[in-house]
Amino acid sequence: MTISIIVSVYNCEKYLRFCLESLTAQRCKDIEIILADDGSTDESPLICEDYRKKDPRIKVIHKKNGGVSSARNAGLAAAGGEYIAFVDADDWIDKDACDRIADQIEEGRLLYFWNLKRFFNDSVGGQRPIQKWNSITQAAADIIACPKYQNAYLRAAWGKVYHRKLLEGVRFPVQMYIGEDACFLMSCMKKLQSIDQIKIVNDSWYNYRIIQGSAVRRYKADLLQQSTAQYNYINNVIAEMKIENDPAVITALTIFSWQIFMNLKSNSLKKKEISEDCRIWAGLADTHLKDFRAEHGKMSKMQLLCRLLYRAAGEAGTERIVGIYERYKQRKDKHNSSDL
Repeated sequence: MTISIIVSVYNCEKYLRFCLESLTAQRCKDIEIILADDGSTDESPLICEDYRKKDPRIKVIHKKNGGVSSARNAGLAAAGGEYIAFVDADDWIDKDACDRIADQIEEGRLLYFWNLKRFFNDSVGGQRPIQKWNSITQAAADIIACPKYQNAYLRAAWGKVYHRKLLEGVRFPVQMYIGEDACFLMSCMKKLQSIDQIKIVNDSWYNYRIIQGSAVRRYKADLLQQSTAQYNYINNVIAEMKIENDPAVITALTIFSWQIFMNLKSNSLKKKEISEDCRIWAGLADTHLKDFRAEHGKMSKMQLLCRLLYRAAGEAGTERIVGIYERYKQRKDKHNSSDL
């Protein structure tokens, strides 16, 4: 059994050596480490070549810059292992990670979800355990919405182990740099035949480094376009899986739609105003809910509330909209806790 570890590399000279030290420290010999250099302009390409000379398990790909999805896809094309894992170049893994992965491999399992350790300013933070699912539909719904009872990094491509059979024909969408991991995982969900093909291991070997000012935390001028592309991609996969009418999926899409609205609000340069992107998304989301009601005849309370809020986005201020939603959540949480 060989494990292929794919590392997408782009201008990360500050952290790359630490990452590669953790990979080359693996005691397991049946691994290949694929470094996909995505046209870096710093010292990263030289660091990759330096480590390739030191460790025969390392392969290096140098390619024109095309984004993280393009780099990961290049790594997938070169991977020869039976199992595949992704590592970001500013993160690292425990020195016995591959041994622990090998210990958990079971016949018939195609996708392994692991937990992680999160590091910020050298302090480590724990994560919620990954909650088990009863069906692929339930797993897909959690990947769409990542509800608060679930692990916060459920949608990440890293911290997972994939059987290569599952990834035949599955690639990252190169046009996206926001939500591409969730789209990739949803494509994996589509190929699974049974929930028994998934294994959840609430142990951690992946170490996620939180970096202030990283790409996920910067202002994005095209956030609306990226969010719309992600939403449409996920909707298409749901339709192909024929689960678009499942209540859990409908709820997840409603929550995901609201999350997009809130992300657009946070991305606004004028924090106390509804941005034009927010208004455009509110219109799209309201139309989607209107069509849903026309088709199904009724909506959940959550859907009705979101529709009212989207419609209000054209005339009300951000603070009022968010305040209404927060009060609704507080009442809902209080009601749920009283049922326990």
